[in-house]
Amino acid sequence: MIKIVQTDKAPVPVGPYSQGVMVDGLLCENGLHCGFLFISGMVPIDPSTGEPVKGSIQDQARRCLLNLKAIVEAAGGSLNDIVKVTVFLRDIKNFDDFNKVYSEFFGTYKPARSVVEAKPPRGFEVEVEAVAFVKLKA
Repeated sequence: MIKIVQTDKAPVPVGPYSQGVMVDGLLCENGLHCGFLFISGMVPIDPSTGEPVKGSIQDQARRCLLNLKAIVEAAGGSLNDIVKVTVFLRDIKNFDDFNKVYSEFFGTYKPARSVVEAKPPRGFEVEVEAVAFVKLKA
């Protein structure tokens, strides 16, 4: 079954897409149901104001990751359920600064990840998308 995941703790989509899409109905260990959560690219918009986060790459990265965290939590998961992250940096020279913030969120847990130099929308310095494998409550 496909379900749309929406939370007011992440920015309202600015186009024809969802914050996240859960594909569930999978059976995993101990009889739990599981699903894959596909999280759209999160840009540094503060959901409480709807305004872009200005400032350093670290400020923008932190907001992106907070938005991503809010969506995975709204689906019943956590950052430790994320299996793949894709990061789009306007300037690859910001790689180390991005990693400092990323490490604050993921610590010793290390999902698969790709980082590419790209042009995130609206002049943002960073955009982050992810896929999670979430164990759902029965």
